[in-house]
Amino acid sequence: MYVHWIRKDTAEDADLYEELRDAWDGVGYAGLPSFDSVLPDILEWVRGIRVADTVFNDYTYRASRLLYFDNALDESNIETAVRWLSDYGYVPRAFCGVGYAIELTDGYGGLSDQAVVQYAIDMIIKDGRYYPVLDESDYERREDAWLRDYFDGEVSDAMLGGADRDAVFEAWRDDADPVSGDMYFDVEKLPGYIETAKGGKRNA
Repeated sequence: MYVHWIRKDTAEDADLYEELRDAWDGVGYAGLPSFDSVLPDILEWVRGIRVADTVFNDYTYRASRLLYFDNALDESNIETAVRWLSDYGYVPRAFCGVGYAIELTDGYGGLSDQAVVQYAIDMIIKDGRYYPVLDESDYERREDAWLRDYFDGEVSDAMLGGADRDAVFEAWRDDADPVSGDMYFDVEKLPGYIETAKGGKRNA
């Protein structure tokens, strides 16, 4: 993909350079390198994008084409990325599964804010030096929802025998330590969870 060099010390590129640097700094993620140090890498990355990786036109890149979410972490990172990128323009999701696309340039070779932010996102998620969660609170909320949806699908009201559903759910989480994408409910342990829930309610 064509993208022209950016020379911050020229009048022609100074405004664009500052805009892109602000987008990079706006990610606000501890541990990211300076914008100056990664700008050549960002440009090289964009130049390496193939037409087969684009959609709609030759400068809109399918940054993620995930077909479905395997777990809450995937969902959180994708949705957080879309939220961050949306600050810099529309983020199309058609033909990308549950993923999304971004405009890498302005259509005339000028590097886009979205390209800069996407490069930062990729560094955070893929580089082993960084903890791969873009938004911890968003991830925790989605993880809770995934676990609760699974639990509610496995345990009917009749199975609870009048026990508090929330308390039984917490008893299961404390014992099984489940994570989204790797959840299992051992029904043989349900009486113990119910007993724990009732005991916790009595002691509350």
